[in-house]
Amino acid sequence: MAAMQLVLLFGSTTLLAQPKYDFRNATKISGPTRGVGALYRFSNVRTGTDALVTITAITGGLVLDDLDGTSSGFQEAFQPVITVPANSKGYVEFNIVFVNTGTSTAVVQTEVPVTPIDVDGKNGNVFEFDEISRNSSSYVDYDMVGNELSVTYPSASRVQGMNIAGIDYAGVDTVAKQVMFTVMNAGISSLTVRTGGDNKSGSSQQRLRSLYFQKFIYPHSVLSQTTLPASRINNNANAEDQPLKVFPAAIRSMVTVKVKAAKSGTATFKLIDYSGRTIKQQPLPVQQGGNSIVINNLDNVIPGNYIILVSIGDVQTNQKVIKL
Repeated sequence: MAAMQLVLLFGSTTLLAQPKYDFRNATKISGPTRGVGALYRFSNVRTGTDALVTITAITGGLVLDDLDGTSSGFQEAFQPVITVPANSKGYVEFNIVFVNTGTSTAVVQTEVPVTPIDVDGKNGNVFEFDEISRNSSSYVDYDMVGNELSVTYPSASRVQGMNIAGIDYAGVDTVAKQVMFTVMNAGISSLTVRTGGDNKSGSSQQRLRSLYFQKFIYPHSVLSQTTLPASRINNNANAEDQPLKVFPAAIRSMVTVKVKAAKSGTATFKLIDYSGRTIKQQPLPVQQGGNSIVINNLDNVIPGNYIILVSIGDVQTNQKVIKL
């Protein structure tokens, strides 16, 4: 079993710098207003570069009320306003191409960071989500503290952040890191983003979405934790006092997780690979004190090195494992 270490992770709740790209004051070039096929130009998203944005799909009966809302949030962010019908799930898909200013000539960007912020919900029955395309040189980052955002990979070329708590945060800001994630693509001239919602309520819901083209620092970054896994135990701790024990350390189809909980409730189990991808996630009912839980159906997980992370409230513990 790998030795456990205590790692202190320091972060900031502020932006690293000015936004990489500034999306505001779009003009329509062609197509139906806010409909599929509409083409818009955001001029000077950075010096010498425009962004051509095409609406390529609208699903689930969603309505795009505003291409780039300004009532809240950030003027420089791309902020679609959508209405999700009652008992419906869908998204609006945008294809974004970076071009030389005033032309339609695509130009490769060194790096393009996209951070969906305020991916929240409402009343436990409305859940926002964003999906970003990614290439082979991309990476994904988010805060591993909190259980409000599920970051998954619908395909090798897409990453999705789905709110699973249904909690609404007033306004749009970058304080609630637990409902943000960042996708960094390198060497691209275009990308596809989907922004949507799952509305399980009986009435339509209007939601302001916000895609900020900027990197952020996360206090409990998944990148920091997968590079050097952290655990809230030290190397000399007695095994019986450890808050998390996972065995066997070399797993095949199942694994047993022993975890201590300060009170009864629900924990979250995640199996994470070293690129930060969540391979498997499921809730774990826990009782106050010691718990022993068997996780099955791991047969289809690709062999390799992984991290098992268990979160209970704002307390998280993790351990390295090998999938045989």
